[in-house]
Amino acid sequence: MSETKESILVRATELFLRRSYEGVSIQDIAQAVGLTKSSLYHHFPKGKEQIFQEVADGIFAKFIFDYAVRSQLLLGELCRAFLDNQHQVLASRLPLSEDSRENEKGKINFYGLLWDAFRTIPDFRGRIETHTSRERSVWRGAAQRSIEKGEIRADLDPERVARLFTATLDGAGMAIIWKGRDTYLEDVEELWGDLLMALAPRRERGAG
Repeated sequence: MSETKESILVRATELFLRRSYEGVSIQDIAQAVGLTKSSLYHHFPKGKEQIFQEVADGIFAKFIFDYAVRSQLLLGELCRAFLDNQHQVLASRLPLSEDSRENEKGKINFYGLLWDAFRTIPDFRGRIETHTSRERSVWRGAAQRSIEKGEIRADLDPERVARLFTATLDGAGMAIIWKGRDTYLEDVEELWGDLLMALAPRRERGAG
């Protein structure tokens, strides 16, 4: 990727995060980068739609948890692996300029950007649905193994347990989009801890 094209995507990412897809025009992006609109179209012939798709693809690739390599974990281990991974993602060099990372710390809504992509990019919904299906399968397997190992109660349905944990993720993500909360991982960690305690065999819940 050329330096100019990369610079366009970085500045466009910042604009989409702050204003949403509908709130950004091709002229806004051109001004942010210091290019004319014709120069912008040289790099992205399809304009704003193409730029946004590339931005969304990059964010999606960074934030989507790779369940395939963690398909044999117990429930508690899977919770920890997910949270550790997301903390690493947020601490990494995301596609933002240094100034923006500092000035917008705690205000950047990546999940809102992905929601815009879900609504506006034709094939994005299918990608999310494929990921969600894989996600549910791995959580279900983790619940089944945790039942067999005695981490959670034997009378529980693995499918319902999987729904509890994935619904927590969905709910916390929507809280960011609609309420502007920036404590996503803290909320998820607290709720998952409560769930694991509630689902544990009674002898473990009463211990200590």
